[in-house]
Amino acid sequence: MKNLTFNFFSKSLNMSTTFKMILPDLISDSTKILILLHGMGDDENSWERNTLLDKYLENKSLVVVMPRVDLSYYQNFAKSAYFDFVAFEILEQMKDVFHLNTARKNTFVAGVSMGGYGALKIVLTFPDKFSACFALSPNTDLLESWQEDSSREAWFSALFKDKKTFKNSDNNLFNLIKKPGTGLDKPFIDIECGRKDHFVHRCRSFYEQARKAGFNIVFNTYPNEKHEWSFWDRSIAGIIDFI
Repeated sequence: MKNLTFNFFSKSLNMSTTFKMILPDLISDSTKILILLHGMGDDENSWERNTLLDKYLENKSLVVVMPRVDLSYYQNFAKSAYFDFVAFEILEQMKDVFHLNTARKNTFVAGVSMGGYGALKIVLTFPDKFSACFALSPNTDLLESWQEDSSREAWFSALFKDKKTFKNSDNNLFNLIKKPGTGLDKPFIDIECGRKDHFVHRCRSFYEQARKAGFNIVFNTYPNEKHEWSFWDRSIAGIIDFI
């Protein structure tokens, strides 16, 4: 197993950036790719720093890619297209530089909190590129966060313009699940959340509406779990085994 730090100039971000990678010793055409997204206040090192990720990947034919997106909420804004960076450019790097097979059946995305939102947005926008999404304690309703927390006003306005624009856009996950598509167009979605997490009711609402829209989605809750790394550590172990 190899741990790499990859620095390159990103066309999407118009600047140099870094992502972390964990690669198996042997790579084949069937090696899977997991893009693993961080949450608010974290970075590309957070998954390795806060979980036993390396241990869980032992003897797995799985490449894990951990990009840095700062406080972008995986949004294209100003001159930095963070959504395009994660959804497109990283896979281009995996194919062109590391010669990995980026076919849909091999490609997965997961994230925690803000990264859970990003993972859901990516898989709902490009269901033809990702076969499954794993969202851990995701903030599925940013509009509610915006309305409830005035401290987010300047931040979210810079990203999404205003509440009305956001509500009617594809940045609103509830709009994305209403778009037509059946069969393979609707990838598997797994949402995991603790019942003591402040996002659990938002996750439940999203799950119920996605299920009504015909998505292959599961929603698992855990009675004593909160919005914290100890829960996400156990969750990522299960996700890696599933993949």
